[in-house]
Amino acid sequence: MLRDIYTMFLTYHHILPDEVGRQNPWVLFKMLDGLNEDTEDYDNEHLRMFYGEEV
Repeated sequence: MLRDIYTMFLTYHHILPDEVGRQNPWVLFKMLDGLNEDTEDYDNEHLRMFYGEEV
């Protein structure tokens, strides 16, 4: 039920694609909340490739 509400909200406001809107809200917002933090996870070469930076 909550996932459906987030899906409708995000799709209606064209903030995120429908596929992302169907993800687990806790995981999605945890990921978005952590974008500004420098963590050791950022040193992972796979994540750096995902964000388009040189490895």
